[in-house]
Amino acid sequence: MKNKNLINISECIKQCILNKNPYLTGLCFVLFFYIAIYLSFLLQTNFLPYVLDNNETFSNLIHAKNLYDFGLTESFGLTDESYGLFSEAHPYVYTHQGNFPRIYAFLLYSLGIRSAEWQIGISTFTIGLAGIWFCYHYFAKYVSSLFSVIFCLLLMTDYIMFAQWQVNTWRVWHLFFFFSSFLCCHGLNSSRRKLFIFLSIVNFACLFYMEICFALFVFLSCIVYLFLQKEISWKTWFLDCTALGMGSALGMGILVIQNIAYLGWDDFLQDFSNTFISRNHFSQGDTNFVKDTMDFYKAHKITFWDNFYPSEGLRNPIKILKSFYYYNLLPYTPFITLAACIVMIKTVIVYIRSQASENYFKRNIFSERTFKYLMIFSFSFCLFFLTIFSYPVNWGKKQVILEFFKPFSFSSFVAANYFFFKFIDQCTIKMKEKKLIINSLDAIATLAFFFLISCISYFTFKLNREASGIALFLQERTFWGLSGAIIPTLAILLFISNPLYVYRNKSESLFEMETFKKIIPFLLAISLGFLSAYLILPGYIISAYFSRYCCYTVFFHISLYAWFFYIISVQILSYFKDYNLKVPLSYEESLHSSNSSGKLFWKLGNSLFLLVTFSFLWFSLQSYYIKEFPPEDFNFVKLLQNEPFHNHSIVSNQYAAPFSFVGQNWAYFDPEFGYSTIDNNKSNEIQYKKDLKYLWLADELTNQQYQKPEFFICWSVYSFDQLGKEKPKCSQYPFINLARRKEGQKLGLKELAADTSGRDKWSIIDLRETQK
Repeated sequence: MKNKNLINISECIKQCILNKNPYLTGLCFVLFFYIAIYLSFLLQTNFLPYVLDNNETFSNLIHAKNLYDFGLTESFGLTDESYGLFSEAHPYVYTHQGNFPRIYAFLLYSLGIRSAEWQIGISTFTIGLAGIWFCYHYFAKYVSSLFSVIFCLLLMTDYIMFAQWQVNTWRVWHLFFFFSSFLCCHGLNSSRRKLFIFLSIVNFACLFYMEICFALFVFLSCIVYLFLQKEISWKTWFLDCTALGMGSALGMGILVIQNIAYLGWDDFLQDFSNTFISRNHFSQGDTNFVKDTMDFYKAHKITFWDNFYPSEGLRNPIKILKSFYYYNLLPYTPFITLAACIVMIKTVIVYIRSQASENYFKRNIFSERTFKYLMIFSFSFCLFFLTIFSYPVNWGKKQVILEFFKPFSFSSFVAANYFFFKFIDQCTIKMKEKKLIINSLDAIATLAFFFLISCISYFTFKLNREASGIALFLQERTFWGLSGAIIPTLAILLFISNPLYVYRNKSESLFEMETFKKIIPFLLAISLGFLSAYLILPGYIISAYFSRYCCYTVFFHISLYAWFFYIISVQILSYFKDYNLKVPLSYEESLHSSNSSGKLFWKLGNSLFLLVTFSFLWFSLQSYYIKEFPPEDFNFVKLLQNEPFHNHSIVSNQYAAPFSFVGQNWAYFDPEFGYSTIDNNKSNEIQYKKDLKYLWLADELTNQQYQKPEFFICWSVYSFDQLGKEKPKCSQYPFINLARRKEGQKLGLKELAADTSGRDKWSIIDLRETQK
């Protein structure tokens, strides 16, 4: 009876695995989870999430509103950043990119969809949904349906590097254009080539009219990707690149023409020079350049963030590696990153091994005793080395060694070694002389694997020490409370990732290698595309993307983690494909079947342990980030829709676009206003500190009202860099403390609303009595 039940269960699982239409099954699965995840996300936040930064949604709406209210006459179609209500305050333009997403926001705005909540909801489930479909379609069609599902699930649940930006009406276009560009590359070499030439031109024109830095990265990646397609000739590659270049030139050309029309030729060149130098070739301490640049932009009514990024050493390979690890890999914790690297290194080595000529390595060089001792030493040393460097970076050697040799850890270490040696006995070839003969290429691949893992663990440890604050905090708050599980997890991971183990299972290895071959062009293309874009615009990439943890290289490192989960999942699924439940007819068949089933079950157990462990780690990490950076904190901005705040002017210590749009009046960002305090010489007056470089209103010199805002809003945004540190609070500003004291209240300051959660993230101060 039990056997029949097992057979039925096995058959059901096989039917699911061998579904006749895995593409459609996977697509329905991905779209269902996308809608479920992001609908829950938006419902939790009342369709107004913020997390680390959602200012761009409100900027997008202001761009659309200005385009709708004031047209193209004065701005020549450039982005109008002015937060004023009347024509005198316009335009105050942004010249450095076209901001294509505002066109979609303008379309929705023209149709009467004029609230941030509705714009976010519609963008998430139109552009965002199309983007995730493009993503799934690309990987399902050109790599694997299973890999595509895993990639999409990890991407959708990546809270810091992707999910928070997917509900941003400006950043939601990144996923859309990234995968639409790669799909265009394939379409150019399909039977519908003429259609895709047109679509590629339109796609890259829109992309380069959106954000030049991201567009450059995608464009260069696609050029490399086309080059790596084996089936196309040099002539076809050149024609394909021409189509991409035409679209890029069209998008850039429109922006250049608009800039020249607004500024004139000479000022356009000056604007281009100032922007490029300040972001990528600025020498720290060059105060004259800073002053001249800011004066130029003020005089020409151009928005420009005071972001002069020092360029010294940015193009140094070590600096590139450090910045990439710190901003792109560290948020996933050192342990998950190490695990993914182990599997990827294994895959690369096995791939190289599978491509190598067997004839060249006919010589067998290791005897039984030599090989056994060599494997014992390599495995033990690698595991010890990897574990020592995986523990928190501030632990002393004594503490680490004591932790390492906990009874549970030590017994797991011994058990893992035993199973590893047992495997070596089974996978080697016994000769008549009872000597074990190992192909030299297999041995070299295995030793290279252990050596590279040891090197990776060492470099990861060094990088963690340089980022000790955030690395230590992530280690202690995520996985390291379960430190007893580190050793068995790493031991099993090393055991099943050993190239000798993988290559001896040739049927499984060939399946993995076929999938890996398909993903190699994608990984190489985006790696070289990123590196090329970084070498051209390093300062802008670090300051505008990396330091903000934006979705720039997220599609690369999610591929790394997706491959890790894919390999584990394939090993689990292969168990159900290989497992035979037939009853043996003889004792010998029964014994053979039992041994085979035992091996398969052991393989299944290892894979399930890793899948459950790392799935738990992934989702517990995302859950921790949600608690650390709640998405719903910005809902207080809705207070500005009502009295006494509505239609009143605002000065803020953060981006002013949300407050201007919701409050329906002019607003500006002043980084110094919060440091205002009582004048030491006049105890009955407030000494206001002001920095009006972000007063982006065209009539700023003639309208004196801008000197007297009616409300001050403090909004303390937490940065990812502040993990483990004291969070910023509004009470850190002297002006907020003054308003909360009696002496400030006597001068007319009133705190009308404040954060009551205990985190003191926001406060609204009434300034009207002090401005009379």
